[in-house]
Amino acid sequence: MQKLLYIILCIGLLGLWSCNQDEAYDVFNPTTNSGTLPEDVVQGTYAGTFTRVSSSETASAAGVLSLVPADTAYCVNVHFYSEEFNLDHEVRLNMISRTNDTYAFEVNDITNSLAAKIFGTIDANRNIECEFTYKQRVGRRTTLFNYTFQGAKQ
Repeated sequence: MQKLLYIILCIGLLGLWSCNQDEAYDVFNPTTNSGTLPEDVVQGTYAGTFTRVSSSETASAAGVLSLVPADTAYCVNVHFYSEEFNLDHEVRLNMISRTNDTYAFEVNDITNSLAAKIFGTIDANRNIECEFTYKQRVGRRTTLFNYTFQGAKQ
């Protein structure tokens, strides 16, 4: 009976605590300060370096990411390309605006052409960082690689 009293007391305290009017819970406006959508601001070509890591090797190669606004707001089509790593995939990603003119994108749906979860950020200077894991055939073996991309807008 005493445990039941403690549980009810805890639920009541949590109810009071959740009524806090903290500014951190204000409504988020996903558009930029200029009122444009994030995918319109970050669209373009980003040149840089792909780094891939497997259990037995680490390698780097030049590559390009091209961002084009999708037909739906807050979505962007990203084309991953690296001739040396045999990457040539286009993936639709969710795009959000963060603070100080920075942006983030992600996809959690692994049914995309890379069959990967993809996460990335773009800073105020339009430098991009992105990471994903991709199973890729190299020679006669299929290997799981952890890819990262770092680049800048051209």
